[in-house]
Amino acid sequence: MTRARTGGFTLLEMMVAVTMLALITSAASLAISVAIRQHAQARALLSELEEERAVLWTMVRDIKHAHVSQDNPDSIFLASGSQTGAVLTLTTRAARLDPGDLAPSGETMGGEVAEPRPQSDVALVQYVLDPEARTLSRSASTTPGAADLPLPGGPTTIVSRNVSAVEFEFIDEDQSVRMDWAYAASPESALGVAVDTAQSDQSLPRAVRLRLTLVGPERRATVLTTTVAPVTPDPAPQGQVPPQQTGAQGGTGTQGGAGGGARL
Repeated sequence: MTRARTGGFTLLEMMVAVTMLALITSAASLAISVAIRQHAQARALLSELEEERAVLWTMVRDIKHAHVSQDNPDSIFLASGSQTGAVLTLTTRAARLDPGDLAPSGETMGGEVAEPRPQSDVALVQYVLDPEARTLSRSASTTPGAADLPLPGGPTTIVSRNVSAVEFEFIDEDQSVRMDWAYAASPESALGVAVDTAQSDQSLPRAVRLRLTLVGPERRATVLTTTVAPVTPDPAPQGQVPPQQTGAQGGTGTQGGAGGGARL
Protein backbone atom coordinates (compact mmCIF):
# COMPACT_ATOMS: atom_id res chain seq x y z
CA MET A 1 0.00 0.00 0.00
CA THR A 2 1.43 3.37 -1.13
CA ARG A 3 1.16 6.47 1.13
CA ALA A 4 -0.15 9.55 -0.68
CA ARG A 5 2.40 12.47 -0.89
CA THR A 6 1.42 15.54 1.11
CA GLY A 7 1.92 19.14 -0.23
CA GLY A 8 5.28 20.91 0.32
CA PHE A 9 8.87 21.10 -0.95
CA THR A 10 11.73 18.77 -0.63
CA LEU A 11 14.99 19.80 0.98
CA LEU A 12 16.68 19.98 -2.42
CA GLU A 13 13.97 22.26 -3.78
CA MET A 14 14.30 24.57 -0.77
CA MET A 15 18.07 24.78 -1.20
CA VAL A 16 17.72 25.65 -4.88
CA ALA A 17 15.13 28.35 -4.11
CA VAL A 18 17.26 29.90 -1.35
CA THR A 19 20.33 29.92 -3.60
CA MET A 20 18.41 31.65 -6.42
CA LEU A 21 17.00 34.22 -3.99
CA ALA A 22 20.50 34.95 -2.66
CA LEU A 23 21.84 35.43 -6.20
CA ILE A 24 18.98 37.76 -7.15
CA THR A 25 19.39 39.77 -3.92
CA SER A 26 23.14 40.09 -4.45
CA ALA A 27 22.69 41.26 -8.04
CA ALA A 28 20.06 43.82 -7.00
CA SER A 29 22.25 45.12 -4.15
CA LEU A 30 25.22 45.46 -6.50
CA ALA A 31 23.13 47.35 -9.06
CA ILE A 32 21.78 49.72 -6.39
CA SER A 33 25.28 50.29 -5.00
CA VAL A 34 26.66 51.11 -8.45
CA ALA A 35 23.75 53.47 -9.17
CA ILE A 36 24.27 55.32 -5.87
CA ARG A 37 28.02 55.65 -6.49
CA GLN A 38 27.48 56.95 -10.02
CA HIS A 39 24.88 59.43 -8.76
CA ALA A 40 27.31 60.72 -6.14
CA GLN A 41 30.07 61.05 -8.76
CA ALA A 42 27.71 62.92 -11.09
CA ARG A 43 26.73 65.33 -8.32
CA ALA A 44 30.39 65.90 -7.41
CA LEU A 45 31.24 66.57 -11.06
CA LEU A 46 28.33 68.99 -11.40
CA SER A 47 29.41 70.83 -8.26
CA GLU A 48 32.96 71.00 -9.58
CA LEU A 49 31.77 72.40 -12.92
CA GLU A 50 29.67 75.04 -11.16
CA GLU A 51 32.68 76.09 -9.07
CA GLU A 52 34.88 76.30 -12.17
CA ARG A 53 32.33 78.50 -13.92
CA ALA A 54 31.93 80.71 -10.85
CA VAL A 55 35.68 81.27 -10.47
CA LEU A 56 36.12 82.12 -14.14
CA TRP A 57 33.03 84.36 -14.19
CA THR A 58 34.23 86.29 -11.12
CA MET A 59 37.67 86.99 -12.57
CA VAL A 60 36.22 87.89 -15.98
CA ARG A 61 33.79 90.32 -14.33
CA ASP A 62 36.52 92.05 -12.34
CA ILE A 63 38.88 92.38 -15.31
CA LYS A 64 36.18 93.53 -17.70
CA HIS A 65 35.09 96.31 -15.34
CA ALA A 66 38.61 97.27 -14.25
CA HIS A 67 38.60 101.04 -13.83
CA VAL A 68 41.38 103.56 -13.29
CA SER A 69 40.89 107.29 -12.94
CA GLN A 70 42.99 110.38 -12.44
CA ASP A 71 40.57 111.31 -9.64
CA ASN A 72 41.42 108.15 -7.70
CA PRO A 73 45.01 108.01 -6.41
CA ASP A 74 44.47 104.35 -5.47
CA SER A 75 43.78 103.30 -9.06
CA ILE A 76 45.92 100.29 -9.83
CA PHE A 77 46.26 97.32 -12.18
CA LEU A 78 49.23 95.26 -11.14
CA ALA A 79 50.32 91.75 -12.12
CA SER A 80 53.92 90.64 -11.68
CA GLY A 81 53.62 87.34 -13.52
CA SER A 82 54.24 85.41 -10.30
CA GLN A 83 52.56 82.03 -9.79
CA THR A 84 52.19 82.48 -6.05
CA GLY A 85 51.05 85.22 -3.70
CA ALA A 86 49.29 88.29 -5.13
CA VAL A 87 48.79 87.36 -8.78
CA LEU A 88 46.53 90.32 -9.64
CA THR A 89 45.67 93.59 -7.91
CA LEU A 90 43.22 96.00 -9.52
CA THR A 91 40.52 98.58 -8.98
CA THR A 92 37.23 97.54 -10.52
CA ARG A 93 33.64 98.70 -10.71
CA ALA A 94 32.39 95.11 -10.41
CA ALA A 95 31.71 95.58 -6.70
CA ARG A 96 28.78 95.62 -4.34
CA LEU A 97 28.48 98.01 -1.46
CA ASP A 98 28.61 96.42 1.97
CA PRO A 99 25.29 97.17 3.72
CA GLY A 100 26.98 96.63 7.07
CA ASP A 101 29.09 99.73 6.47
CA LEU A 102 26.22 101.97 5.37
CA ALA A 103 24.80 102.35 8.88
CA PRO A 104 26.39 102.94 12.30
CA SER A 105 27.48 99.67 13.87
CA GLY A 106 26.37 100.75 17.37
CA GLU A 107 27.84 102.50 20.36
CA THR A 108 31.54 102.43 21.10
CA MET A 109 33.10 101.97 24.52
CA GLY A 110 32.94 105.73 25.04
CA GLY A 111 29.22 105.77 24.43
CA GLU A 112 29.51 107.41 21.02
CA VAL A 113 27.87 106.04 17.90
CA ALA A 114 30.39 104.92 15.29
CA GLU A 115 30.17 106.75 11.98
CA PRO A 116 29.58 104.60 8.90
CA ARG A 117 32.63 104.11 6.73
CA PRO A 118 32.53 105.82 3.31
CA GLN A 119 32.16 103.51 0.35
CA SER A 120 32.82 103.75 -3.36
CA ASP A 121 31.48 101.86 -6.36
CA VAL A 122 35.12 101.31 -7.34
CA ALA A 123 36.58 98.50 -5.24
CA LEU A 124 40.17 97.54 -4.59
CA VAL A 125 40.47 93.81 -5.35
CA GLN A 126 43.42 91.48 -4.89
CA TYR A 127 43.67 87.85 -6.00
CA VAL A 128 46.08 85.70 -3.97
CA LEU A 129 47.08 82.17 -4.99
CA ASP A 130 48.49 79.50 -2.70
CA PRO A 131 49.51 76.72 -5.12
CA GLU A 132 50.47 74.35 -2.31
CA ALA A 133 47.02 74.49 -0.74
CA ARG A 134 45.40 75.08 -4.17
CA THR A 135 43.41 78.02 -2.79
CA LEU A 136 42.56 81.16 -4.74
CA SER A 137 41.41 84.08 -2.57
CA ARG A 138 39.69 87.30 -3.59
CA SER A 139 40.05 90.14 -1.08
CA ALA A 140 38.06 93.30 -1.78
CA SER A 141 37.35 96.63 -0.14
CA THR A 142 34.95 99.39 -1.23
CA THR A 143 36.33 101.86 1.32
CA PRO A 144 38.38 104.58 -0.44
CA GLY A 145 42.02 104.54 0.59
CA ALA A 146 41.58 101.33 2.56
CA ALA A 147 44.75 99.43 3.28
CA ASP A 148 43.01 96.76 5.37
CA LEU A 149 41.92 94.21 2.80
CA PRO A 150 40.50 91.01 4.29
CA LEU A 151 43.24 88.45 4.82
CA PRO A 152 43.47 85.82 2.05
CA GLY A 153 42.75 82.23 2.94
CA GLY A 154 39.74 83.03 5.12
CA PRO A 155 36.24 81.62 4.66
CA THR A 156 34.95 84.93 3.25
CA THR A 157 37.76 85.40 0.72
CA ILE A 158 38.45 81.94 -0.73
CA VAL A 159 36.74 81.54 -4.10
CA SER A 160 38.14 78.08 -4.86
CA ARG A 161 40.11 75.32 -3.14
CA ASN A 162 41.01 73.59 -6.41
CA VAL A 163 43.14 76.16 -8.28
CA SER A 164 46.74 75.07 -8.83
CA ALA A 165 47.83 77.76 -11.31
CA VAL A 166 46.74 81.17 -12.63
CA GLU A 167 48.38 82.55 -15.77
CA PHE A 168 47.84 85.90 -17.47
CA GLU A 169 48.81 87.24 -20.88
CA PHE A 170 48.36 90.98 -21.34
CA ILE A 171 47.90 92.45 -24.82
CA ASP A 172 48.87 96.09 -25.23
CA GLU A 173 47.74 98.60 -27.85
CA ASP A 174 50.48 97.37 -30.23
CA GLN A 175 49.12 93.81 -29.93
CA SER A 176 52.27 92.75 -28.11
CA VAL A 177 51.84 90.02 -25.49
CA ARG A 178 53.35 90.36 -22.03
CA MET A 179 53.23 88.32 -18.85
CA ASP A 180 53.15 91.30 -16.46
CA TRP A 181 51.47 94.69 -16.18
CA ALA A 182 51.98 97.66 -13.87
CA TYR A 183 49.69 100.67 -13.80
CA ALA A 184 49.36 102.92 -10.76
CA ALA A 185 47.91 106.42 -10.47
CA SER A 186 50.34 107.28 -7.67
CA PRO A 187 53.83 106.01 -6.74
CA GLU A 188 52.44 104.20 -3.68
CA SER A 189 48.95 102.75 -3.47
CA ALA A 190 46.79 102.22 -0.41
CA LEU A 191 48.30 98.73 -0.10
CA GLY A 192 51.78 100.19 0.13
CA VAL A 193 52.82 98.76 -3.25
CA ALA A 194 55.50 101.01 -4.71
CA VAL A 195 55.30 101.53 -8.48
CA ASP A 196 57.58 103.74 -10.56
CA THR A 197 54.89 105.75 -12.34
CA ALA A 198 57.45 107.21 -14.75
CA GLN A 199 58.35 103.74 -16.03
CA SER A 200 54.99 102.02 -15.53
CA ASP A 201 52.18 101.46 -18.00
CA GLN A 202 49.97 104.44 -18.75
CA SER A 203 46.73 102.53 -19.29
CA LEU A 204 45.11 99.16 -18.84
CA PRO A 205 45.80 96.30 -21.25
CA ARG A 206 43.58 96.14 -24.32
CA ALA A 207 42.84 92.50 -23.58
CA VAL A 208 43.73 89.87 -21.02
CA ARG A 209 44.08 86.15 -21.67
CA LEU A 210 43.32 84.20 -18.54
CA ARG A 211 44.27 80.56 -17.97
CA LEU A 212 43.18 78.69 -14.85
CA THR A 213 44.31 75.20 -13.93
CA LEU A 214 42.08 73.42 -11.44
CA VAL A 215 42.61 70.03 -9.84
CA GLY A 216 39.45 68.35 -8.58
CA PRO A 217 39.05 66.03 -5.59
CA GLU A 218 39.89 63.03 -7.78
CA ARG A 219 43.08 64.72 -9.10
CA ARG A 220 41.39 65.37 -12.44
CA ALA A 221 43.02 68.45 -13.99
CA THR A 222 40.87 70.99 -15.81
CA VAL A 223 42.19 73.94 -17.78
CA LEU A 224 39.97 76.99 -18.34
CA THR A 225 41.00 79.65 -20.82
CA THR A 226 39.30 82.88 -21.82
CA THR A 227 40.04 86.32 -23.23
CA VAL A 228 38.42 89.46 -21.85
CA ALA A 229 38.80 93.12 -22.80
CA PRO A 230 38.41 95.89 -20.19
CA VAL A 231 35.50 98.21 -21.00
CA THR A 232 37.53 101.37 -20.28
CA PRO A 233 41.24 100.66 -20.80
CA ASP A 234 42.27 104.34 -20.70
CA PRO A 235 42.34 106.27 -17.40
CA ALA A 236 39.27 108.43 -16.88
CA PRO A 237 40.09 112.16 -16.93
CA GLN A 238 39.52 114.21 -13.82
CA GLY A 239 35.85 114.89 -13.19
CA GLN A 240 34.59 112.26 -15.64
CA VAL A 241 31.79 110.01 -14.40
CA PRO A 242 32.51 106.30 -14.98
CA PRO A 243 30.25 104.60 -17.56
CA GLN A 244 27.47 102.35 -16.38
CA GLN A 245 28.16 98.63 -16.26
CA THR A 246 26.70 96.62 -19.11
CA GLY A 247 26.80 93.16 -17.56
CA ALA A 248 29.34 90.62 -16.50
CA GLN A 249 29.71 88.80 -19.78
CA GLY A 250 32.57 89.58 -22.08
CA GLY A 251 35.01 86.71 -21.88
CA THR A 252 35.11 84.16 -24.64
CA GLY A 253 36.88 80.98 -23.86
CA THR A 254 37.20 77.25 -23.97
CA GLN A 255 37.31 74.64 -21.30
CA GLY A 256 39.07 71.30 -21.47
CA GLY A 257 40.23 68.56 -19.17
CA ALA A 258 43.41 66.53 -19.05
CA GLY A 259 43.58 64.48 -22.21
CA GLY A 260 42.33 67.29 -24.46
CA GLY A 261 38.62 66.49 -24.55
CA ALA A 262 36.38 69.51 -24.56
CA ARG A 263 34.00 69.70 -21.63
CA LEU A 264 31.06 71.70 -20.43
